[in-house]
Amino acid sequence: MAFAFDAAITAMAISSSPSVKMSGLLGVAPLLTCARYGARMTALAVCYALALCAVVTMATNTPGSGTSWRFGIAAAAGTLAMVPVGDRRSDGRR
Repeated sequence: MAFAFDAAITAMAISSSPSVKMSGLLGVAPLLTCARYGARMTALAVCYALALCAVVTMATNTPGSGTSWRFGIAAAAGTLAMVPVGDRRSDGRR
């Protein structure tokens, strides 16, 4: 579900006007994934979100200085999503 959500955000970010910054929401998928799945799926969601950031950057033909915030949000959300996932074990111990 989180991957479909990210794909929908990408489609809206590409088709909307440049003044609407929808691609900042691409960091939501890693956060949604970490709430339900483990570390591997969360890492996959982070890679997927960063790849979609690259797609939005290429499709909108945005210059290099205007894209750093997009990648930064996705990377920061992925980093924050991985912190609690890495501490969780199936037997409840740390």
